[in-house]
Amino acid sequence: MLIETAFVTDRQDALRLINPRFQEKLAHSILSGVKSYFMNTPPPGTWFAYQAAKRMRTADAARQQAPWHGPGARALDILDGSAKN
Repeated sequence: MLIETAFVTDRQDALRLINPRFQEKLAHSILSGVKSYFMNTPPPGTWFAYQAAKRMRTADAARQQAPWHGPGARALDILDGSAKN
C-alpha cells in the first residue's frame, strides 16, 4: 500500500511535514483510513477477517432470538454490516 502525503520538493508541504502537530494529524488520518479499508475489505486469514466473521456469528445468533421488526432488527443489521444507508 502506498500512501502519498506531501511533496518534500514543495516548500509549503516541506514546512508542514516538519510540524509535529501536522505529523500527529497525518498519522491519525492514515491510521483511520487504513483501519477503515481493512475493516471493509478484510483479507482472508487476517485478524480483520476473523473479527468480521465473529460479528456475523454474533448477529446471526442474536437474530435467531430477536423479532424481525423494530429497532432491534436495524441494530443487528448494523452489527453485521448488512445495514442499507
